[in-house]
Amino acid sequence: MRPIASGAVGKRQAVLVLTFVLAAGTLMAARLGNDLLILCLLYFALNVWYTFYLKHMPLIDVFSIAIGFILRVLAGSAAAGVPVSQWLMVMTFLLALILGLAKRRGEFQVHQDHTAVRKALHGYNMPFLDMGIAVCSTVAIVAYLMYCFSPEVEARMGSNRIFYTAGFVVLGVLRYLQLTMVYNKTESPTHALLRDGFLQVVLLGWVSAFVWLLYLQPLLAHDQ
Repeated sequence: MRPIASGAVGKRQAVLVLTFVLAAGTLMAARLGNDLLILCLLYFALNVWYTFYLKHMPLIDVFSIAIGFILRVLAGSAAAGVPVSQWLMVMTFLLALILGLAKRRGEFQVHQDHTAVRKALHGYNMPFLDMGIAVCSTVAIVAYLMYCFSPEVEARMGSNRIFYTAGFVVLGVLRYLQLTMVYNKTESPTHALLRDGFLQVVLLGWVSAFVWLLYLQPLLAHDQ
């Protein structure tokens, strides 16, 4: 369904679009700072390397995807002039690994007859993918708990009860694992969030918990 693969956009058109978008993006990044320019060029180089080589290597393929997410976070930080925390970096990397492995799981399930269109799938099997997803999910939950109990986070947030939000994170991760491993719905997180009412309620609860801890509770305490 992608433009080039489906034939909706020819190779010559694709090269023209690539040239225009790359030039425009490079100029815009350069105007916003050298750091952003370097990150954007690294991201472009990573995607080219991934397209021609890295995507064929088991494990390296999903790690490359996760590194791409990190570069996007850093680029956003550089563009907005907002420093990015180590916790955001760690959680982004781990969640990207989970999503990458879940996607490979879905592809492997479709091509169990070993007619895989992706070479990297020959380096995976279902037990390994399930174990990898479970391990990354466990580490992600532990990392979030460490974030909740971090003294620097408590000082910045002005609350030592951030750990109250951890329950929603655990429930959200488990629900995504349920969708992936039980119902075999290996969707992108965006599609899963838009289609799954359970995840929507969990996300609303997580946001509401932060609103209560950071804004409503201090306001009520001040009024008293």
